[in-house]
Amino acid sequence: MPKEAAFAMKREFVQNQRQACEHDNFPEQKVQTARTTIQAGLCTPDEVVEEQFLARRAKVAGLL
Repeated sequence: MPKEAAFAMKREFVQNQRQACEHDNFPEQKVQTARTTIQAGLCTPDEVVEEQFLARRAKVAGLL
């Protein structure tokens, strides 16, 4: 196998490993972001979200 091909394979392997690591870390980052948002009080309470979507569903159904 020529040197260039071996080098290309190694580079592709390293890139794939890096992408896999980033992919594995994504859920952890999302959870940490959510926790930070909640701790800062920047989230909308469940009750408010439910009321908003109840109004949306009623509007779509033609009840409003």
